[in-house]
Amino acid sequence: MDSVLHNSSPHPLTAQQHADVHRLIEHSRASHTKKTYEVGVRSWQRYATTYRYTLFPATPSEVALWLSDLFDQGKSTATVRTYLQSLRDYHRERGSQALDDVEGIRRVIAGISRLNREKDVRKARALSPTEVVMLVSYARMLQSPRGTRDAAWWLLATSLGLRYSDSVVLQRRDVRLVPDKGAVITVRYSKTDQYATGAQLALSQSSMAHIDPVRAIQDLLRILPEEPTTPLFQGLRKNGRWTGQSLSNVGLNKAIARLADESGINTEQVTTHSARATFATNAYIAGIDESAIAMTGRWKSLSIQRSYRRVDDDSMFDKRASASHWLEESLRSRH
Repeated sequence: MDSVLHNSSPHPLTAQQHADVHRLIEHSRASHTKKTYEVGVRSWQRYATTYRYTLFPATPSEVALWLSDLFDQGKSTATVRTYLQSLRDYHRERGSQALDDVEGIRRVIAGISRLNREKDVRKARALSPTEVVMLVSYARMLQSPRGTRDAAWWLLATSLGLRYSDSVVLQRRDVRLVPDKGAVITVRYSKTDQYATGAQLALSQSSMAHIDPVRAIQDLLRILPEEPTTPLFQGLRKNGRWTGQSLSNVGLNKAIARLADESGINTEQVTTHSARATFATNAYIAGIDESAIAMTGRWKSLSIQRSYRRVDDDSMFDKRASASHWLEESLRSRH
């Protein structure tokens, strides 16, 4: 810990002071960030062991080769950056600055970023309003827990522009119904919310029952266990019973691919991130104000502005302040 604080004081910390400060440092990162960093460090350790490189302190040139290998595996730029940061933190916590401010590593990251943009093979496809309706209609036609879950996920995720990581942490207690307006969805943790401050999102009720995300969530809640901490989107056993565990990224992608294939839409580049792309693209096409889109989707550029907002339920559901009604607006414009 002293290496993290760069403590040069001639007066060492007492055992109690050390414990108090250590406890705060341990809580400086969200739990999901810690897990991601652990995965990054393990990735380096496996790579270094395979090629008999020095695990610690790592040599910048060998770290650059590791980053190149991650790129060749198809890792996104964001993942590569996160893994690198995890290894840097691992070194700093042990008193080493071997990976700080290394020009060669910066250039490798810049190259990976440019090549990933040029390839663009990982870009999730935005679905059209018709495709969203096809997915949801087919899911409901199944009249099964899987269908109810999948319909609710698509309508909720595309209405609010949720990331996979946003949706799988949602629990029953995170849904608060607001009569005649919709529901307030509390996202307790998020990819860009390192301090777990959370966010409350207005999910507008639709007058079109077949695409109403609030109704879809209510249908799901009726068949889930009553415990407040029950995950909204969880796996299913072969016997049709809930597993009690949130869907993994792999599990959700499989569910998405299966539903897309069965409903007859083009499955190419349809992934968990398609919901966010679908929201952003179609809300803009529907003519919804860009600030409402950014606010609902929680894009980081408006994070400071959002921190100053203090609104009641009426303000939250004002169409100028929420973009969750984009699907209804898109369908209305066609008639």
